[in-house]
Amino acid sequence: MNWFRILKLYWFTIYYLKPIQIFYRIKNYIKPKSSLFIFKGILPTAKESENSFVQPSEYEPCFFKNDYFCFAGRKRKLSEVGWAAPDEEKLWRYNLHYFNDLKSHDSKFRVGQQLRILSDWVDENLPGTDLAWDPYPTALRIVNWIKWFYADNKLPDKCLKSLSIQVRFLYNRLEWQTLGNHLFSDAKALVFYGVTFNDPESDKFFNRGLKIITEELSEQILEDGGNFELSPMYHCLFLEDILDLFNLTKSYPNSFNSNFVKTLRLTAIKMVQWLNCMTHPDGEISFFNDSAKGVAANLKNLSLYATRLNINVRPKENKSSQIEFHHLENSGYIRINSNHAAFIIDVGRIGPNYIPSHAHADTLSFEFSLSGQRVVVNGGTSTYELNEQRLKERSTESHSTVEINGESSSEIWSGFRVARRAYPKNLQISDTNPKCLIISCSHDGYDRLPRKPRHFRKWSIEKNKITIEDKIKGQFNIAVARFILHPTIGIKKLSNKFWLLELPCGKKLNVRCSKGTPLIKKTTYSPNFGRVCETECITVILGQSGSEIQFLWKP
Repeated sequence: MNWFRILKLYWFTIYYLKPIQIFYRIKNYIKPKSSLFIFKGILPTAKESENSFVQPSEYEPCFFKNDYFCFAGRKRKLSEVGWAAPDEEKLWRYNLHYFNDLKSHDSKFRVGQQLRILSDWVDENLPGTDLAWDPYPTALRIVNWIKWFYADNKLPDKCLKSLSIQVRFLYNRLEWQTLGNHLFSDAKALVFYGVTFNDPESDKFFNRGLKIITEELSEQILEDGGNFELSPMYHCLFLEDILDLFNLTKSYPNSFNSNFVKTLRLTAIKMVQWLNCMTHPDGEISFFNDSAKGVAANLKNLSLYATRLNINVRPKENKSSQIEFHHLENSGYIRINSNHAAFIIDVGRIGPNYIPSHAHADTLSFEFSLSGQRVVVNGGTSTYELNEQRLKERSTESHSTVEINGESSSEIWSGFRVARRAYPKNLQISDTNPKCLIISCSHDGYDRLPRKPRHFRKWSIEKNKITIEDKIKGQFNIAVARFILHPTIGIKKLSNKFWLLELPCGKKLNVRCSKGTPLIKKTTYSPNFGRVCETECITVILGQSGSEIQFLWKP
């Protein structure tokens, strides 16, 4: 990569940042951390709550017998790797410090082990320890320790002292340079601590956190209920934050005003409805932007949590035999249900301009399930490391959409950066014919290339068939449409342009390519962090007249 290209990448990345992000990046770099670790000399004591904290979402355990820690399929013994775990990926190390294990479904049976690990963390991670005291894991750890305390567990005095220091550090290191879900998590931790404990500065922490949350709710939650980072996985994490805060308002009703409580309830309802549209019939999230299974609670678990809080989130049953669609207009996603088939289409932006950290170059991609089985998918996310796999998973190549001249539709680079990005254009939805829904859209992501080629895509959805047409306006060297198949799908060639897909349930689909040059190629699919599966991809090279492919199935 030449210096001119590098400078352009930096320019088009920094261009979209807010001034506050740049200011705090500089400030935090200069400000010494050592001045932020303060203990007031008084152990925090619990305030009396009016109601018990309702059981929150439960997770799979992370710590196992003999203190083995497991994340992303990688299991290591704590006494061997230590809390620093220098040989592990950063996300693995972050999760080690989150203490999500405290909210595992078997937590009450392992209190002794968890107390030992809590005590060891305090002894081995002195204030200022690299990574362990980064603001984001600190925020999540504060909340998880307090949730564990709410489950009738006693925090040892040295943990209470550490908690007091952690919240003071966090208060002075709020992630204004990042904003988004990080800042919201920081504020949530301040509120949890401030409302739970008597402390000389409890009110200061609580008021600062509540102010940020109130302001960020309108910024980060779109009118259609979607989280503005447009990742179904982070939407789930954010929805759990909302439910946790609502839970807190029930435990300490006198600390929150009625308007805030009402806002949380309405936000939770909208977010569950959004998630219902973005969840496949198998009960798990779709893979747009950074998304993987097993990181956040899924639709079922979050809905049950909301129900325990007396928030009515039961979705309406669709008894119509017609094609049904939901347009999440602010998010840019469309959900269609048709005769045992479900389609989720991305016709939106990659996310907020100033936080593209979790964005993929997936504009005009789609996912498709039939009879509860995923058929066409996006590539998923297996890592956050700065490596080739991360670049590949964020690239257009790893999504069921069109790549031009070997470039991605949005200029993704490094692990979490985007320079020039795609914007959708000319979205049209034709639903006048009850037997056929037509959706068409284009985007300008390739305007940066010579001759500014534009990708146009049209989906025609009928009762037992979907047709996808792709065209490029403007000159190009090569354009490739990819349709990544789920690894469980069997594919059998019937002719040069005709295949048979076999689902694990026995259902079969015909695939016919009527325009373009089709090939079957190998690619990868990453449904979980730390897991990369080999799968097959129907690849269609576009001609001057574009490409057209159909998936057909019997009722």
